[in-house]
Amino acid sequence: MSQTILACDDEGKFLEYIPKEAGHSGNGRRHFAITVLLYNSKGQVLLQKRKHEIFDNIWDITGATHLIHRQDRADESLEQASWRCLKVEYGIKDKIPLKNLGFFNYFAKYGEYCENEHCVMLVGEYD
Repeated sequence: MSQTILACDDEGKFLEYIPKEAGHSGNGRRHFAITVLLYNSKGQVLLQKRKHEIFDNIWDITGATHLIHRQDRADESLEQASWRCLKVEYGIKDKIPLKNLGFFNYFAKYGEYCENEHCVMLVGEYD
């Protein structure tokens, strides 16, 4: 089942709901995304060996996801989407505090796929 994500402009103003594929094919549609970096009490950043359709078998940030539109309740907040991602990708069930470092726009093409994101950078500590 396809996810529905939130399209936005370059400044992060919500525009409309779009299928996830529309944000990641051709030139894509700019959409909200989240980058999460966790570090432990020793100051070490937690990385993952990525299993992904495009970026397979590379070392990557702690977590990456999108805000998802939910038909049955309010759309995810930045924290809710991040906690969902950390649970799926790391098995972290704790709702750890995350600090918002701000947004950046990111665009890159990879053959028929692309990333066209208005991305927030969140950091937090987890041992």
